[in-house]
Amino acid sequence: MRFVLSLASEHVSAKVFEDHWTQHYGKFTERNQTIAAKVSNFFDKYKEVNVESPYIGDTPPWLTQAPRTDDTLSKEVSKYQAPEALLALSKATIEQYTGHTRIYTDASKTIDGKVGVGCYIEAGETHTEVRLAQRITDRVTVYAGEMAAVQLALRTAIQMNESTPIVVFTDSLAVVRSVEAGQIC
Repeated sequence: MRFVLSLASEHVSAKVFEDHWTQHYGKFTERNQTIAAKVSNFFDKYKEVNVESPYIGDTPPWLTQAPRTDDTLSKEVSKYQAPEALLALSKATIEQYTGHTRIYTDASKTIDGKVGVGCYIEAGETHTEVRLAQRITDRVTVYAGEMAAVQLALRTAIQMNESTPIVVFTDSLAVVRSVEAGQIC
């Protein structure tokens, strides 16, 4: 898709960008120049530049299905319970998704504010295991890191072009709630 910057002559703001005699005879500083004077160099330089937009797919967003989420584990167990119980329930939940491409994500933040994200994709019938780790912008929240980890996992899964269903496991209930609310993915 290509876009051209164009301002219709009948648009209410068109007059602001037109050349006017006052810009040539007035005494202007950098602070009080007219808008036309400030942007004229930009428009001259980029008059006919085509900007490629990112490809977002053939299906409009309102026709796509929202991802399914499963937060049953968070309702059954607290992270403060015995680690053995957590492990057993987690394994049982993971086993429910046999036949899926299983992806695990996490994010961490150091004391000095460095944030890293990672995802692990289990080996499947058509692919080997994948381990990814990335540094992201320092001093972002752990929540932003967890969201970035899920997005990394989804981008990677899309590139793998798997025919099996994909399931993403995250330890961030806030990210699950954001997916449910349509704020991510």
